[in-house]
Amino acid sequence: MLRLPPRILLLLAALALAAFAARGEEIAAANPTPSRDSAVSAGYGLAWNHGIGKAQSERLRLRLVFSEESLRLVPILPAEKKPWEWSETLVRFGSSQATRPAGRAWLAGVEDRAEYLRGSLIERFRNTPQGIEHMLEIPEEPGAEVLYFDFAVSGTLAMKVSEDGSRVVYPDPGGATRLLESDLAAMDAEGREVAVRWEKLEHGLDGEVFLRLVVHA
Repeated sequence: MLRLPPRILLLLAALALAAFAARGEEIAAANPTPSRDSAVSAGYGLAWNHGIGKAQSERLRLRLVFSEESLRLVPILPAEKKPWEWSETLVRFGSSQATRPAGRAWLAGVEDRAEYLRGSLIERFRNTPQGIEHMLEIPEEPGAEVLYFDFAVSGTLAMKVSEDGSRVVYPDPGGATRLLESDLAAMDAEGREVAVRWEKLEHGLDGEVFLRLVVHA
């Protein structure tokens, strides 16, 4: 049985790189590794008030709201247009034999970054002109060959996962793509590539939808 290295670094870059508002313009995907440039792009920093972090992306025409419960995205639209909305939060994680509730996160942030801290599990977002970088730092799970990370997704957009599990598309009721999660990549603590994919899960009579990240150690 495989044993995970002390830490796996997952790169889920980047969120929100498809058509936005009325433009229908696809933006080139960000590099699937974290940016080495630590400088904050003008206008992309987060403002914090009573534990809530807010920011916007002028290029992508998005507003971001970070709370302890979730990341919420809404488009920047003229007042007469009805906006869509989307939110995501990690709700369960662990080995394929024993997932457990993610529990309440401690939300921290600085400059253009927000972090959800759940013990030694770190979920990090960075607001950049190219997109919203989404990254997980995963602690060791001794003896685990497969890890699951389940995200509850809500809002007014549908969800479609590509056949190879590398991309997630979020279309509006009219079929226009509003969000895209792409450039999924993962590596271990020594820089070796780790197999990873997305899966769509639906549970319960209330139609709850979950996005599962599957990591093969």
